[in-house]
Amino acid sequence: DALQQFGPTARFRIAFERGRKSTNKGTTDWQPISNGRLVWDESFTLNCTLFENNGAYLKKNVKFRLEAASNLFKQSFKPKIKTIAKGSVDLAECYKDQLLELYPRLMLGKQQLVMHIRLSFREWAASDGPR
Repeated sequence: DALQQFGPTARFRIAFERGRKSTNKGTTDWQPISNGRLVWDESFTLNCTLFENNGAYLKKNVKFRLEAASNLFKQSFKPKIKTIAKGSVDLAECYKDQLLELYPRLMLGKQQLVMHIRLSFREWAASDGPR
């Protein structure tokens, strides 16, 4: 298994970012491998405005990185955090197709890691505020 190469004390997190605003960046909590899987049950919010051009929404990519850390719990060492896989999702496509569940794939060497992401959307016109 591709994740086992990092050792039994390794921990993993997902980092995400959408654009340059600090409010649209973050990370999950660190998790160990459990039964050969990494599992997070966390929520986060990304605010973005979808712009139309000739009837189509312009891309709004969210980038994901799977990061691994060793020495995370040793106080005498600075943790070594390494990005081990990357991927992205276009929120404009998801909104257009009203996709509420995604399964993006991240490549770790020759092995595919599948993420499961649940989405929800809120929309409002600039003059109304949230609906």
